[in-house]
Amino acid sequence: MRHHTLSLPFAALLVATSLQGAAAKEIKLTAAAASPAIVTPAFVMKTFFIPKVTERAKACGDTLVWNQAYAQSLAKFGETLEAVEEGIAHVGVILRNFEESKLPLDQYPSVMPFVVADPKVMTEVDAAVRKKVPAMSKMYARYGQLYLGGGAENSMQLFSTFPVTKFEDLKGHKIGGSGALGNYIRGTGAVLVNSSMLHAYTSIKNGLYDGYPTIIYLAFPYKIYQAAKHYTETNFGATTVAAVTVNAKIWATFSDCLKKAFRDTGAEYGQQYVKVNGQRIGKFTGIIKKSGVKFSKLSDAERKRWAMVLPPLAKQWATALEAKKLPANAVIKAFMEEARARGVMAPRAWDKE
Repeated sequence: MRHHTLSLPFAALLVATSLQGAAAKEIKLTAAAASPAIVTPAFVMKTFFIPKVTERAKACGDTLVWNQAYAQSLAKFGETLEAVEEGIAHVGVILRNFEESKLPLDQYPSVMPFVVADPKVMTEVDAAVRKKVPAMSKMYARYGQLYLGGGAENSMQLFSTFPVTKFEDLKGHKIGGSGALGNYIRGTGAVLVNSSMLHAYTSIKNGLYDGYPTIIYLAFPYKIYQAAKHYTETNFGATTVAAVTVNAKIWATFSDCLKKAFRDTGAEYGQQYVKVNGQRIGKFTGIIKKSGVKFSKLSDAERKRWAMVLPPLAKQWATALEAKKLPANAVIKAFMEEARARGVMAPRAWDKE
């Protein structure tokens, strides 16, 4: 996507919106998300962020006109960050687990599994961590955009073609995983197959791998539960997958009033994210149970055993990033402190290794 340059419509948009404090004006914007509109990151963008910020913009004298591109119609998985950087999209929903190299600090939940399971708590913790470590949000500026807010997913669980009551049950099985989320099975004896959720159903159905860690309401639209008939509540931990960003060049043309409208709505994105997912959990759980999927739950003792068998993920992650002058140790410390401050009892103290 690097061959793209700013289009004439985008250049015209910059001219049209450059007069600060002018009379009411129309601003045409493109929002992009790789996820289908039914999946929470894009769904909250479509049903909450865009309507809310458009409403608030009216008080600034601006009329926002949106072109919305979902389901990889404008940017594929792993390309949305670049699409916003290049101005192909003005606002994007970034799936951070696909951006390990460009957004390394944002991967912290996946290197400290089995800590925060509640997405509401994770939303609060993430906001607090970002305040303590400003470098996290500043990383987006390297790619020509500003971080406005993020959404925390419910805890990842495991769908598989075989029953799992302890981590040893994974030995010899191939398990798919998206980017950094593959950390959950390292050291268990399973074979990690790097894959996206988009391909999970077909890959499990065709025997390319035997399971995939995901969230129950994502297993539904991606049909994973139809191929993997065993659901194990592992509570790997809530993840901060989605991030809403805005192109820095278009941002510079916004009035202070419009910037505040975007910032306020971005800050509320995470709250709405948790609300939407909370409404979906019961509905999709019922549907999946009726389809014949067998449900089970790991005991606290088994969760601790699983957590302890994993390699020192946080330490390894921090060592590599600190060598690049990135404050990974500060992120680890802030995360564990903020989790404990909210009463979370983690089975492994990742910050003390």
